Amino acid sequence: MPRRFADQPGLFDSPSNSPTGSLVDQLDEHPGEDFIQGIRDELQATLALARASATFPWADLTQTYMVEMRVNSMSNWLPRQEAVELRREFAAEMDRLYEAADEMRPEVAGADF
Repeated sequence: MPRRFADQPGLFDSPSNSPTGSLVDQLDEHPGEDFIQGIRDELQATLALARASATFPWADLTQTYMVEMRVNSMSNWLPRQEAVELRREFAAEMDRLYEAADEMRPEVAGADF
């Protein structure tokens, strides 16, 4: 049976109303543990790639930004605490990689930033 408009969560509703804070809680039917594990595996692989890299492992900044958005979005399928921890770990690695990229940037005369 399709969901009625009044039953749908609001665009800005917090997922904290749900037991785990996961997107799964908003579905009528659980997608299955294999689906969730696939998400988890992909996110862990992306985190491992970032951890193992001294510089951005992606071709350019556009791809880097897309990976960041993907991690932040896909992690919403995980239980809330797991998602928060994964995003925190990934953000720390990205901060490290952005700092490394900044240090590699050539000095520009007269630029103070």
